[in-house]
Amino acid sequence: MIAERRPSSSSSSSSENEEEKKADDSYEEEKRKERTRIRKGLEDRFQNGASVVRGYTKDGRALFLNFPRTETSWNEEFFIAGNIYTIERALACTERNTDGE
Repeated sequence: MIAERRPSSSSSSSSENEEEKKADDSYEEEKRKERTRIRKGLEDRFQNGASVVRGYTKDGRALFLNFPRTETSWNEEFFIAGNIYTIERALACTERNTDGE
């Protein structure tokens, strides 16, 4: 089948552009809200110092310390995301301290 094209008028294209802009704005607002939710959850997780990167081994590797007894609340999503973030920071510290080795 061959798709038929409608002649475009300036009023229909401007309303389509406005609808696309509204959809884009709505999508961006949802992304902003999700980022805010994640940031708040991670800030709450790190507030009590349950997971930290502190010090180095004799080989120059960063130490990732996890203190489960200091966990005041449990949220699986932020527990996993927080540990992944902290491990990534430990790796970055190790790379910086050992010149990438």
